[in-house]
Amino acid sequence: MSYGLRLVAATDATNKGVEAVPEHQAFRPPRRSPLSAATLAIGLLLVACTPSAPSAPAPAPAAPKPTEALKPAAAAPTAAPKPTAAPTPAAAQAKPAQEAVNLHRAAETLDKWRRYGDLLAQYQGRSFRPGELRALKLVAHIADSRRAAFERVRRGHDERYRFLGAQRALTEYVDETGQPFRRGRLPTLEESMAQGGWLVGEPAEVRDRLLELQETFELEALIVQLQFHAMEQSVILEQIDRFANQVVAHLTAPPATAAQRP
Repeated sequence: MSYGLRLVAATDATNKGVEAVPEHQAFRPPRRSPLSAATLAIGLLLVACTPSAPSAPAPAPAAPKPTEALKPAAAAPTAAPKPTAAPTPAAAQAKPAQEAVNLHRAAETLDKWRRYGDLLAQYQGRSFRPGELRALKLVAHIADSRRAAFERVRRGHDERYRFLGAQRALTEYVDETGQPFRRGRLPTLEESMAQGGWLVGEPAEVRDRLLELQETFELEALIVQLQFHAMEQSVILEQIDRFANQVVAHLTAPPATAAQRP
């Protein structure tokens, strides 16, 4: 069974992107109309403040009686803190939602992927397919050559991590000794590709890497970010079209057996 696509064209660097779905929800090529521009309405609220008439001074408090001054002040009653309920794990919900897993270092990501499947089986009381209710999240950019793809996407990559690195340490990355990045260190595009989450290059290169991931994770859903900072709208639409026709069209899904179906 071949994959189709469900497309979401995003105008910001969110996780919205392209999701692979079974062929009965087949991909339809996007219309060639431009995306609608976001609008921003700014309202100004002017508040006029008029001076109020001066109020009479408050009367001085009465002096306490001698006997009252000797009495200790009564302690204010304290309410016992209410117990807070622990949040319900996603896998334990009555209708568990699809879990999106970021691709950072395939071996560690695969452990999280399988762990969520184990939790689903534990809480739901049934078996789940290896890729069921899970979606792999990654970033992709395609060009006619590897060099052209690097040149076009590097600016958006670096801007993204300058923004994130100003807020926190990028601990999802590890250095040459296997230690998480300390605050202030930003990854290069080559480091992002080496750690697995960025697929940048010619169509065949991106397609072959996705086929490897599909076999490893037994993918049933895929979330791909194709838009970056400072990327023109025409390039975004081109990337959606190229990813659909030159990459996803070549992916196949393993058929689910009757025993695997819920």
